[in-house]
Amino acid sequence: MTVRFRDSLRWLSKLNKILPTVKRLNGHELPRTVQFAIEQGPDSSSKRPQTKPLPQSILGFFPNDEVKIALLSFLKLYLSRYDSKPRGESLLPYYTTVSQLAFSVAPENRLSNTQNTFTARVEIENSSGQSSTSYLTTSRLTQAHFSRSRNLLRCRDQTRRRDMIIRGSLAIAHFLDELPSTEHQLESLSVDVAFHSATQIVFTMGGVFYEVSPMNSNSVTSSSLEKSVRKVLRCFTRTMILVAPGGHVIQDDYIVSNPSTSLCKKYITEMATKCKLGNQVPNQQNSVTNSSLDAPDIKDNIVLEFSQRTGMNIPFSKQCLDEYGWDTNAALSAFETMNSAGKIPPEAFSV
Repeated sequence: MTVRFRDSLRWLSKLNKILPTVKRLNGHELPRTVQFAIEQGPDSSSKRPQTKPLPQSILGFFPNDEVKIALLSFLKLYLSRYDSKPRGESLLPYYTTVSQLAFSVAPENRLSNTQNTFTARVEIENSSGQSSTSYLTTSRLTQAHFSRSRNLLRCRDQTRRRDMIIRGSLAIAHFLDELPSTEHQLESLSVDVAFHSATQIVFTMGGVFYEVSPMNSNSVTSSSLEKSVRKVLRCFTRTMILVAPGGHVIQDDYIVSNPSTSLCKKYITEMATKCKLGNQVPNQQNSVTNSSLDAPDIKDNIVLEFSQRTGMNIPFSKQCLDEYGWDTNAALSAFETMNSAGKIPPEAFSV
């Protein structure tokens, strides 16, 4: 044994694999063969080493600022178009004929009693005197979600699993267009970049959004100008493979689930309180601070992304964004309208 195992640590490792339950050998207590540095105390010979606290987790990881600014600019524009109508037409340029999307929902479609108690009503009156009411709440995932879900715990048929992978830009745009209308809360986003190169980025993003649907009031006393909407809080996680040039998504794994109790408290109870104090309804525009546009790098990336989407050169792209207050959704809608009418001069597309 001593000839074959001259290294005592190696010998103890082999012994532990053969006899993992042995704690003492020849009257001596065997040392622990596996220890994590974070759990070891200052004296490694002590029988019960003092544990050290784990470091705090961080929300999001970016390898450098260049990747961070470019990716956040892309996601801001993508989610803005995702929340716009028509969604399918707006998202069509982001996908190609080789793109794939897999949509799944959490297998549990019930909410706990605690989550069911979160409901808030927010009222606002705009400058025109029109009254708008939003009901922030939670709700079980519906059959419409589960019928489209490729969750492997529920979808056991191999053929159905294969068929439920959506392939191609048209099919993906049509599928996403059928999902409920949404308002993403950009402040909730957490983005982790797993890999990046000059031509590809692999990342995962998670956050919350509201599923928005109109409500028909049955009250005869309600004003005809009153508009009521129901906003159901959901969680989402998406893992994407993004390729350049053009920022096309070739793989999109999309998961939707019900929010936790802490998220319900933050984005229903606390959000309603903030809206009452600030007299504004929560939406994606309020989730982004206008001060973030003051950074020149962010504006440059938005202009570059807008130029890639429209085909216009940088000066005309910047002029279009300036005219619409850097609201990319409004600027894109205006571009599509004017371009279809042939009102954009040819020099806007010259290099």
